[in-house]
Amino acid sequence: MKKPLSRFIPVKILEFEEIPVFQVGWMNGHGAALPPWCILVGDDFNHNLLRHEFGHFLQYRKTGFWKFYFNIGAPSLLNLIGLGIEKLIFKTNRFIKAHEELRVEKEANNLSRTYFGIKENQRPWK
Repeated sequence: MKKPLSRFIPVKILEFEEIPVFQVGWMNGHGAALPPWCILVGDDFNHNLLRHEFGHFLQYRKTGFWKFYFNIGAPSLLNLIGLGIEKLIFKTNRFIKAHEELRVEKEANNLSRTYFGIKENQRPWK
């Protein structure tokens, strides 16, 4: 598998369900879906993370570009930013809802479970 040239330059490492997947060093085990273009992952990604990010592509296919980025992408990103700021200030995350508890993240997991035939009690990510 190719390694990123630097922490900031994405390198295409594979295709998942016909979607290009790029590895970015600074993401450290996290991922991001950028429909209709690609999925970004950190160095230590796994197929469960890819399935979760693919769930966001399924949301995109259901809602379209503008609704996806305003109703799903923006809340998800703002939550991550808030969690990062809270951790910097308070050294912990107590006040802001955990990312995986967001409605949009749960929906991505449910769509992914259905698409890949994963049982309800299994998490398609992590």
